[in-house]
Amino acid sequence: MHRPSYLDYVGVKKFDADGNVTGERRFLGLFSSAAYTESVRRVPVIRRKVAQVLADAGFSPDSHDGRDLLQILETYPRDELFQTPADQLRSIATSVLYLQERRRLRLYLRRDEYGRYYSALVYLPRDRYTTGVRLRLIDILKEELNGAGVDFTAWNTESVLSRLHFVVRVEPGSTLPELTEADEERIEARLVEAARSWADGFAETLTAEVGEERAAELLRRYSHAFPEGYKADHSPRAAVNDLGHLEKLTTGGRRPRLRVQPLRAGRRGPPASAASRSTARAPPSRSPPSCRCSTAWASRSSTSARTSCAARTGRPPGSTTSVCGCPSTSRATTRAAASRRRSPPSGPAPRRTTTSTSWCCAPASTGARPWCCGPTPSTCGRRG
Repeated sequence: MHRPSYLDYVGVKKFDADGNVTGERRFLGLFSSAAYTESVRRVPVIRRKVAQVLADAGFSPDSHDGRDLLQILETYPRDELFQTPADQLRSIATSVLYLQERRRLRLYLRRDEYGRYYSALVYLPRDRYTTGVRLRLIDILKEELNGAGVDFTAWNTESVLSRLHFVVRVEPGSTLPELTEADEERIEARLVEAARSWADGFAETLTAEVGEERAAELLRRYSHAFPEGYKADHSPRAAVNDLGHLEKLTTGGRRPRLRVQPLRAGRRGPPASAASRSTARAPPSRSPPSCRCSTAWASRSSTSARTSCAARTGRPPGSTTSVCGCPSTSRATTRAAASRRRSPPSGPAPRRTTTSTSWCCAPASTGARPWCCGPTPSTCGRRG
């Protein structure tokens, strides 16, 4: 044998006068290259089958459909032409002919007559065929058909469709599962989902959400806007949701707004997405409302000023402490440290006048002199 492959088997049955099988002559070996490269119209056995398929299809040999159907048969897996019955071959070939206009994945299963393997022909759009897609299809077929091993061949031409031929074999002594039409449809649905690209899912989800006209407009603008890293981490449905947030930022002539979603695990809210990742601007810290530190506040006898200030700071007059912000002007003379300069200053350090807000605390019930505590109320405790 000139190549490692499964042997081809040709059996010629012997019949008696009553039409009963009395024996069989078997030929085992491998077909020569001529059986695979010669036209289907010149190969014995196959040429009769092809002629029957063309006749049953009803297409004129000179018509476009007739020539396209013949081209499908010429490029059909040659082993399948030998083993597939004529009526099943016609059904598959005509289905593939119409499939070229629809650009979708189709699965055609054929069970071996002797129960040794399943032959699976998968046609899919050429731009969807990748190594990753092929591996996913193999895993699904092995799982669904109880396969122990899978052989495959790929056929790619200038046609809009690529063809993958899988031979799913079972363990010796095992039996192939019997599949119904519903089972084949379920397997095909799984293959369709496995071969669907991220862009296909995004377009389909977007069309379902906003309609065909609006989806076509958004796809023209955003079909190439999502980087590969985003596609690996987010589903097409999440991308459609993010796209909706992006569109809301500038619609209606309003000023663009920020939308922030948490990025850390364990925080509340939906999972973060790239379209909504933006620098979170912390809300300005609100200090207690300041009241004017007047002479009346420092006086022991002015209870009304104390009460007014306490009310404005959100503290009731009967509370232990009232807080207000007291803008005060202080003059301080600062001298630069010698360690910060390469050479000592040539003259005295200039005086610098600073204006700051000191937070003053005082018992609200006694009207005692306020305690000036520094920049924040938490530092209260130092008598001014």
